[in-house]
Order: sequence, then structure tokens, then C-alpha cells
Amino acid sequence: MDNDGKEVWRIQAPDNTEIHTLQPIGSKYILYILQQLPAAKVIVRRISDMKIMTQFDVPVSPKGLVHFQFRCARLTKQGTLLIAHMGDGGITEWNSRGKMIAKWDVPGPWGVCELDNGDILTVSNQNYVRQFKRNGDVVWEQNLAQYGCTIPQKAYRLDNGNTVITNWV
Repeated sequence: MDNDGKEVWRIQAPDNTEIHTLQPIGSKYILYILQQLPAAKVIVRRISDMKIMTQFDVPVSPKGLVHFQFRCARLTKQGTLLIAHMGDGGITEWNSRGKMIAKWDVPGPWGVCELDNGDILTVSNQNYVRQFKRNGDVVWEQNLAQYGCTIPQKAYRLDNGNTVITNWV
């Protein structure tokens, strides 16, 4: 929607598919993951005419449910894509040609983003937030159960160094 409430673009997930993550790329493109079987698709569309500019498949567990495949994908400064595979218990990084370039085991990842220093910040539906280096070394981790969190979703690093964490319920 624009500032006047006019629809600018719309994406409707086809039957038996879902879209849980979408990110604008500037003001001209959008990137999203179409969750489906047998493989999900990363899709980049040009907003002006909704033409698909690029797409590639992301493998998913054939026994898993479409609903639990992903919750978040975010572009990095280098133009790669970090994907939180909630159902498959990991975070992967992909280049723009659809090649996986890194993988980290993270149980139940819901949110993921790259920090300014290149570290990865992730939130798990198993009640923790974690910052780790690309080699997998954990910088810090906070268990959230003690705060009454049930399903944390995203974490955002503020300019002052504090971290804001959102919770679904």
C-alpha cells in the first residue's frame, strides 16, 4: 500500500503453499520464499510489473509440513541470503545464483539477520536468542524462558548495542 492507501503490489500464495518471509530490495524489487513441496522457491520480483527476475529452489524435508519450513530470510551486506529453516533445524546462506555457501545447526530458528560486524543473530522457537560468528563460535546466548517467552520470533540489534526481542504470544 502507498501512503494514500492504494495497493502497489500483491502476492497471493497458491493453494498448498505459504509465504512467511518477504524483504524489499530497495524500492524496485521484493524477495520472498514460496514454501511448498517438494522444494521451496526463493523468488525475486520487480515491483513495477511483478516479473520474476530470479528464482531458485531450496531443499526441504519431504516429510515436513509446508507451514513449518521457514519463518525468516534476510539479505546480507554482501548480497547473500540467510534463511532460517525452522522445520529442518538450521540456518543456511545462499549466493544469488542459488548455491548454498554455508550452513549452521540451529534448533528451531525463527528469526535470523546479519549484524554490522558480520556475526549472525538468531532467535529460536526453543526459547533462546544467540549471536554467533560465521565459523559457528557462539558470542553470546540468552535463554528466554525465565522471562515468560513462549515462542520468540525476531531479534534486532539497536545502535546502542542493546537487543530487542519479539515474542509471538
